[in-house]
Amino acid sequence: MSKANTVAVRNRLQWLALTIFTVSLPLYSQETSQQDGPSDKTDRKTFSGPQLGEQLPPLKVRIVIGDNAGEDVDIVSDAKGKPIFLIFMNEWNEQVAELMRVITLYAEQREKPELVAAVVWLTSDASDLETRLKRARPHMPKKTPVGISLEGPEGPGAYGLNRHVQMTILITDHNVVTSNFALVQPSINGDSVAVLRELVKVIGGEPPTLAEILSPRRQQIVATRIELMVDKSASDERVQQLAKILESFVGSRPDAKLKLGQISSEIVQSGRSNDRKMALGYLRKWAKEFEDLQ
Repeated sequence: MSKANTVAVRNRLQWLALTIFTVSLPLYSQETSQQDGPSDKTDRKTFSGPQLGEQLPPLKVRIVIGDNAGEDVDIVSDAKGKPIFLIFMNEWNEQVAELMRVITLYAEQREKPELVAAVVWLTSDASDLETRLKRARPHMPKKTPVGISLEGPEGPGAYGLNRHVQMTILITDHNVVTSNFALVQPSINGDSVAVLRELVKVIGGEPPTLAEILSPRRQQIVATRIELMVDKSASDERVQQLAKILESFVGSRPDAKLKLGQISSEIVQSGRSNDRKMALGYLRKWAKEFEDLQ
């Protein structure tokens, strides 16, 4: 097998593994096993992208997911000096994907209209990646645009992106870089706090704690899994599998239990999923079990 074919097969296996993971056990190990402080993933000897104080060059991207899907845009020029939160993705695995989701969700919930956020993938095969991104849409940010660089696996030459780091995160104000994170092995526990601490310096607000960062994501996970349970295409076996995952996930997480009870109660009372008998049985159970938390 040629080197190119080997890389292609490896990439497809990574995407398949992540798709399976995000439907089953997201956020488990990272909440408990990874270190609390910023790790050595941001190595002083590792550089990627424009450095602090440098101007951010134009950035042409093809939007795959978002309001301008299908269009080629220049994120930097279109921002017109507004604060920018750029996340460059080199790889797709559990840690990279979940960190991306957590920090973009925080930015979305801040609802700062002046903030321009985007996830930009780097690839040598834009057509293939676009297909896979669309397939993985349920596991992508809900509001943050997701696009593909039009200039290959290393992105625009003027950016000096390092293809050997898994993520490069840039924060800018008036097109000047205020923070740069070159993450070799991203960690939610360490890097999410460090990245968002720098983001609030630009957009304002108090630096979030790890608990404040993770809670919205836990609640989002609960909502997404319930959507999958009540989907008409979900078999009874699939519903049972998702229910087992959900019950395990919320076990030691009060905020997730509260969300599970709230959504279950809303769906039961609305009657909109009465034809989903297996799922409805679980929803009635959870609505009653967690009603005292509401």
